[in-house]
Order: sequence, then structure tokens, then C-alpha cells
Amino acid sequence: MSEKIFVDLDEEIIFIAEKIKNVEGGKVILIVPDRAALLGSVVSLKLLSSEIAKSGKLAILVTKDEVGLKLAKNAKLVAVEQVSEINKEKWEQASRFKEEFVEGRENVKRELISEREEKKEPLESEDTSSTKEVATESKIAPKKVDLGGFEMVAGGDIAQFETDEETEALGQSETAGDVDEEKRTLSWSEKKERAGLVGKDLSTYSYMSRAPKKKKEVREDKRGFSLSESFTGAIDNVKKFFTSGGNKPKIFIGVGVVLLLFFILSYFVFPRGRVIIKVESKDIELEEQVVADTAVTTLDIEALTIPAKMIESSKDRSESADATGEKETGEKASGQVTLFNMTESDVRVVAGTTLESVESGLKYKTAGEVVVPAKKPDDDPESPGLIGNIDVGVVADSFGEEYNVSGKKEFRVQGYDVENLYGKNFNNITGGTTVKKKVVSQQDYDTLKDSLVKQLEEDLLESLKQEAGTSRELLEDTIAYEVVNEDASPGVDAEADTFNLSITVKATALSFLKEDVDNLAQVLVEQNNEQEVEVEEFEYKSQVLRTEGNQIYITLSITGVVTPSVNEDDVKVNIKGKNRGSAEEYLNGVNEIKSYEIELSPTWLPSFLKHFPSSVNRIEVVVEKA
Repeated sequence: MSEKIFVDLDEEIIFIAEKIKNVEGGKVILIVPDRAALLGSVVSLKLLSSEIAKSGKLAILVTKDEVGLKLAKNAKLVAVEQVSEINKEKWEQASRFKEEFVEGRENVKRELISEREEKKEPLESEDTSSTKEVATESKIAPKKVDLGGFEMVAGGDIAQFETDEETEALGQSETAGDVDEEKRTLSWSEKKERAGLVGKDLSTYSYMSRAPKKKKEVREDKRGFSLSESFTGAIDNVKKFFTSGGNKPKIFIGVGVVLLLFFILSYFVFPRGRVIIKVESKDIELEEQVVADTAVTTLDIEALTIPAKMIESSKDRSESADATGEKETGEKASGQVTLFNMTESDVRVVAGTTLESVESGLKYKTAGEVVVPAKKPDDDPESPGLIGNIDVGVVADSFGEEYNVSGKKEFRVQGYDVENLYGKNFNNITGGTTVKKKVVSQQDYDTLKDSLVKQLEEDLLESLKQEAGTSRELLEDTIAYEVVNEDASPGVDAEADTFNLSITVKATALSFLKEDVDNLAQVLVEQNNEQEVEVEEFEYKSQVLRTEGNQIYITLSITGVVTPSVNEDDVKVNIKGKNRGSAEEYLNGVNEIKSYEIELSPTWLPSFLKHFPSSVNRIEVVVEKA
């Protein structure tokens, strides 16, 4: 991740380099204003390129200065006009420039070292005659020099001036102007002597000539002020001038001088300036389609792709509930039915053959297998025309009192017409009963299952959030829940007052780093604003559109508040030394500024003389929201 550094108009390279070194990351974006000192020459930019290479970091310049953009390329620096132009290719270009710069610098070092080794010569061959000659030069006599009222001693033994009156008189007659004249007429031997001071007695050395000079003429003005007197003496004379004679005009003149001095200080020294700038925040709303990809590991701002990670969690829960279902049960009715065969052939009726009551439609099953004899012929000597019949046991298909049947009810035999074969009970069919019992119903099971799954989903959502941690954003639209195990005891339709159900649910979801989305959202916000803005706050919502393999297509909806960015240092530099009108002209031209207030002091100065100080340290710029 890159970090931005804002460069001031007159900021020196050494401070810019220090800021670059203090950046934690490996990429730096330098925001440089137009007409900045850094962009003034290719030499400055090459020095910056050298410092960047030493820091081991990559840097890109962002400026709209046309000259700076051209010079940056010659200095092996990548420069663009807007932050939005920075992409992966620009960083790769910056890396290549850095490598070329380092390689070029190393080549120069190697060439210089090679040339130096070829030109080495023995030091013994150097001529030391000049040193010997200097060493034998005679010492210069000591003397005094008057420098603006201060007497200074130069040359030999200072103690000589305590007794040597003639030398003292000579020293007092010389001035700083004489010294300068002598320095301009030094002989070659004297210059050699002054160049060879190593190992000499400096107390005997003097820049002064021993030749006597003209005594400097002391000039006095008509009021009696001696221009050669010390500062203290001048002050005493001023006091005498204003206190002698009791002359009133002198007092007025003194007051005028004081007022003039106060006015000069008020104009040049006392001025301070304060500008209160109002900027208007605005709400932003934008929507962009991005891709969360589990196959990538780094953020790709240009492709709007963020790396995603699949996380999962499983939980189980068990609870008991009352059985509320009811089930009817009881005993089945049973009895005996006589089957009648109207055909001339025997009929075999297997066990389980259904007999249906002609009256009620209730069904019964034969308890065993029987053969119903055929009908006797009409000419049968023993039983002419006797219908063949046989008794068979029957059991009701289901329980219940309704299956209890009184005697002499007819029954159809499954698979036969009643004209050929039918049944009839001559005794009651009895024993059928109905009893209601409590059982586990399907509704009981489904209700408890839904409750358990809902609780588990809530628990799993919290678990997934904990798994994602504070640094990752969970895509809740991608959460998938799956019941991987369920077990009821007793089961559905079983007779019971209560039952227990155990459920296990697994949840999976996609997550991504909040930092990646924040950076992506920041870039999207900047790209959608013509002005330079500061993002105060924003929030985003994600909605999954579709899934294609490892890629999840998401609509990212961003809402927030941005404030136009105003560089306070730029404002100070552009209004320093200006009067109110010029400052207002500049401030009116800054698009980010909605309104402003200017305060200039001292307040006692006339409006046409009020101005901002030339020093930015005496200017205060306050940026507030409108």
C-alpha cells in the first residue's frame, strides 16, 4: 500500500528525503504543487532521485506543473498529473527508473576509482621548497588597529604595548580601510607565508603592514554627533540633545521620531494575518461492480478485484419438546362368513382374499384358504340343486367398532361376481375397538427442527464474524447453511409424551480484508470527484450478483461525506506579503473554498496599508466546515 506525502512550495530536499525515509511502506506518492522549488531544476530532481534510491523505496510524483513533468523524466522519476493515473505499470516503471539510476551511479563510481588509481604518483616528489622559504620569513611587528571604534592588537608580543609608546601610537593611527588596502597589495612571499601557518607561532603573525598610514579624519555633523563614537556615547548625546535648554521644538521632534519609528514597526514588524476558510462538505453516493476472487492474493485496483477467503464453521444443538399428535388405534373385528358357490365347478379362495360388505363397503380379509364346492345338479338323487357352500374366518382390514357387524349381511368376494360366488355371515362379527393415543406428529418434528436450525444459524453467523475478525468483512449474502445431521428419539408417529431432536448445521461464507475495500472505495471516491477531497466518513454495502467459479461478482454501494481539501501551507505562501485585495483575488480563485474571512493586524493601521506579513510563520490559516 502506498502512502501520500504533501510537499510544500519551498520545502528543501533534505526534509522531503527525511519524510520518505520515515514512511513504513515501500511505495510513496509525492504530491507536489505547481511552481514548487523542487521542480525548479533537473539537478534538484536528480538529488531527490538519489535520496529515493538510497531509501530503498519506490516513489511517483503527482503534479500539474508542465516543466516539472518534463524534468522528472530526465531525473529518472515517474511523474503524473493525477493520483488516479497511478497503476501497476507506473510502479513497474518507477522500479525500472530506480534500477537504472542505481546502475548509472555505480558505473560512475567505478570509472572514477579506475581513473584515480591510474593517476597516483609518489608523494615524495612534491616540492617542499616553498614551505622552507615561508618558514624563514621574518616575523611581522605587532600593532593596534581601529575597527569601527574597537581597538584590536595583531602580531607579536602583546606585552610590548604596555611600555612601547611609539608602537602604540603607530597602531592607533591605522584603520580597517588601511588593512583592506594592504591585503590587496600583498607580495607573493607574504601570501606564501600566510598559506603556511601550520606549525607557526600565530602570536607573531599579522595581516597588517609595518608602514605607517594616514590618521583617519573624524567627521562631525552640525549637531555635534561624533560618528566614530561608540553606540553608548551616541545614546548619551541624544539624551543631552533633548534635555538641554528646555526647547519645546526639540520635544516635538522627539515625539515625531518615536511615532515614525512606531509606524515603521507597525508596517514591517508587527503585522499578523489570519484567514478563516469555509469549505462545504457534501454527501456522496456511488455504485460500482467489483469482483471478490478466492484465487488472488493481492488487491488489483485497476481491475476492481479484491482477494477473498472462504471461511466455515459447524455447530450442533439438541432439545426436547412435547408430543402433541393424536393417533387412533384398537382391536380389529373378526368372525365367520359362509361362502356360496353358484357355479358347477369348485372355487378355491386363498387366504387374504378381500370380502367387501355390500351394505357398508367395509372390507375384511379371509383368515385361511378354503375350497367352495360346486352347486349340485338338479337331477342329483341326494341333494338336487344344492348350492355349494363353506364357512371361512374373516378379520377386519382395520380396527374400530364400525367393523362389528350383526348377522345375515352379504359380502362380495374380490374377483368374482355375486351371481357366481358371494358370502354371508350368519353370526355376528365382533371385537372391533377404537382407542386414541398421543404420538409424535410430523408437525411436532418440523416445528422443533425449524427452531433449532434458526438458533444454530444465529450462532453460526456470530461464529463466522469471529472467524473473520476485525480486519475482515464478512459477505453475509454468500453465507450458506447446511443441515448435515438430524436425529429424533422417538421418531414421527411413535407413541410418546415427549421426544428429543439433535441437529448439526454447517455454514460457509466469503470474506475480504476491510483495508482492501477501504482503499478501493477511497480510489473510487477520488475518481468520481473533480476536486481534491478528503473522505471524512463513508460506509459501503455489498450485494452478491452472481458466482462464477472462484469469482463472486458484487455490487459495492458507497455512501459517505467528503470535504474539499485545502492545503494551508499553499494558502500561506500565496498570500504572504499581499494586501487584502490581492489576497481576496487569490482566495476567490480557489475552487475548494466556499467563503472566507480575513483578519489583519495591527488594527490601527489604515485599511490601504494593512497587509499580510512576509513571513508565513506570522500567518494563521484555519479551515472550517461551512
